[in-house]
Amino acid sequence: MKTFSTTLCLLFLLSLEMAAKDPLIGISCGGSSGSYSMNGSYFKSVVRAGGVPVMLPMVYSDAEAEALMSHIDGLLMTGGEDVEPSYYGEEVLNATVYTNPVRDSSDFFLIRAARRNRIPILGTCRGEQIVNVCLGGSLYQDIPSQIGDRVGHKGNHWIYPVEGSLLRQLLGRDSVMVNSSHHQAVKCIAEGLTVTSRAADSVVESYEGDGIFCVQFHPEVFISSG
Repeated sequence: MKTFSTTLCLLFLLSLEMAAKDPLIGISCGGSSGSYSMNGSYFKSVVRAGGVPVMLPMVYSDAEAEALMSHIDGLLMTGGEDVEPSYYGEEVLNATVYTNPVRDSSDFFLIRAARRNRIPILGTCRGEQIVNVCLGGSLYQDIPSQIGDRVGHKGNHWIYPVEGSLLRQLLGRDSVMVNSSHHQAVKCIAEGLTVTSRAADSVVESYEGDGIFCVQFHPEVFISSG
């Protein structure tokens, strides 16, 4: 498991349709009140996979996002707060839903600009969720109260990659233990995306699309022990 994060990032980098020797990977950040933050494990994972990581600032327009896209070869959407439910036509379900509207808006600008410029996207946890929402999908706002958490999505649990998927090819096995820390999950998958693994309770754990590779878990965490 210690090479899990590096392997996932490597797959992402290998999917880049370019000749760059050291691809520049833009990494989304969190934060508020003008202060940006990001877990350093994302940086380490990209470096070990042969890429050059750079933290992207939050953006406030299509123009700003487009300017960043002209300098990067891949986009990594990271974990963080819940996605604002109004983006998929719902009101906030309960007090467990904690959002960051400024980050939501910035992430949408980045994802849409990446798609327009055919820049590959890798998403983890919140990153997986917001890419799905940005492309027209929806989420379970709170797994425990909506469908029940029978496997423990805030801890370690098994997932089951689909035969023929990139994830299955990458892992070389039909089941794997992953680390999760979430209470939201993909409900309706966006058009053009394909679910590539689920947990035992059928919660979506990963999906793939044209230039898109997203997982609900946190492979980058393993970099600290690898």
